[in-house]
Amino acid sequence: MFINITKTETGNNTGSCGQLVKYLEKENRLEPELRELWFNSDSRNILPFKVRTSIDANIAKLCNADSKFYLINISPSQKELAFLQKEFGETDIHS
Repeated sequence: MFINITKTETGNNTGSCGQLVKYLEKENRLEPELRELWFNSDSRNILPFKVRTSIDANIAKLCNADSKFYLINISPSQKELAFLQKEFGETDIHS
């Protein structure tokens, strides 16, 4: 499994996460039939503007120059995906 935290030299993670949400939503705009959903521990279909406002509002004890969010990439191998599918039996992530 490949996991990394994207470096922020090319992006600004000390302000609003609006640009990141817009970037991640681009595929949903291009291919709405393959729409990926935003989620948290309570919901599996959060609207993009709620994602942005929730992250932007979560700034307790942070200074203006502090990082407020990170982009984490998690890429399981085909073998790991097959194991998860066998173990948990869930093939439709959109339900």
